Amino acid sequence: MPANYRYRGQNIITKLKNKVLRKAKLFLNLLCLKNRQFGKISPITLTITNLFLKTKKNATRLKSSRGIPLLNKRITNCLKRSGFVRI
Repeated sequence: MPANYRYRGQNIITKLKNKVLRKAKLFLNLLCLKNRQFGKISPITLTITNLFLKTKKNATRLKSSRGIPLLNKRITNCLKRSGFVRI
């Protein structure tokens, strides 16, 4: 897909970045409402950051987070349930 491909007046990469950021904000808000244990947020922040960087490089890499370290099974399942990643 060309880098300058436009979708409804928006660059497709920009559209994917915005989608990732929206889901990231919603997910972190949900997590903070459920519990105030901020130690659990750092692996999730790492996941979101890596997905955001992968989106910038190549839109097709947004589909999976298998290569991202520090994800335990509980956090991975939570991310899958939220629809944030598909593994």
